[in-house]
Amino acid sequence: MRTLPQFRVNPTVLSGVLISYSALWFAAAVAFYLANKQSKDGWSAAPVAVMWVLFVLPLLALVLAASLVSLRRSNKQRLTVVDRLAIAGATVPFVFVGLLFLIMVLSR
Repeated sequence: MRTLPQFRVNPTVLSGVLISYSALWFAAAVAFYLANKQSKDGWSAAPVAVMWVLFVLPLLALVLAASLVSLRRSNKQRLTVVDRLAIAGATVPFVFVGLLFLIMVLSR
């Protein structure tokens, strides 16, 4: 019986991908804001690609963050400073949206 080859990813590569996903999410958030600045409903002027980036990248970043932690644990290594920054960057979109939601709810 043949088994599929397993690909090992360097944890530093995962950290770099997480940081770049966070930067891309913030760029998409700025593009969304600028596109909808004059829109009445706040959604119609946003390009579909920007909407995909806003919704999919944070979820993918959380999966990659969990993979990074799992990979470090399986190698019996501690998280580096770059790893911690990457994980923080992966959670920032959720914190940002949560704060916006709280501001919206509390301002009513």
